[in-house]
Amino acid sequence: MISFNCPKCTKAFITPDKSAGAPWHCADCGEGFTVPGPTPRKPKGRVRLYFVLACLLLVFALASLWTFRAVRPTLIRNRLANGLAGLSSNWQGLEWLECDVEKGAYRISVYHRSERDTYHFEVVCTGAGSQTIVRVNPPHWLAYAVFRHGLQESFLYQGNDGGEQRELEFLASDLEEALRRAVR
Repeated sequence: MISFNCPKCTKAFITPDKSAGAPWHCADCGEGFTVPGPTPRKPKGRVRLYFVLACLLLVFALASLWTFRAVRPTLIRNRLANGLAGLSSNWQGLEWLECDVEKGAYRISVYHRSERDTYHFEVVCTGAGSQTIVRVNPPHWLAYAVFRHGLQESFLYQGNDGGEQRELEFLASDLEEALRRAVR
């Protein structure tokens, strides 16, 4: 149905859509004019549907992000455990002391059993992996390594066995790389 008003006296009229473009005379004032075309209907149903779909998509995206943030520490822990197990079965007793994904701060304690001895490694990673410190046998450390962005910056050894020094430097490097891969 077409709803329109007389252009002279503004009397309201309603007529079927098929009358669009036909001549019309106002019964009150006698003015002659053409019946306008029907006003296009607004697709209210589709607009509402798109709005509801957009809201659902937003809710899904936020829920996924929240779930990922909640699960991310567990993923990192599992990746490191699997990475160390893949390197050697001598890595044992992995303990997470800190796993703050938002700050990029991680602190772990782990043991490595070798032919020489069982070594206790403590790893502290700060600033989203920009600096990682690996200590061997804390608190009176036997060896101490510093890595920046995955590159070894220094390695200090307080023992007197060159073979042990090479082994600990190698293990510290493996441990740092395994942690870096786990947090990617």
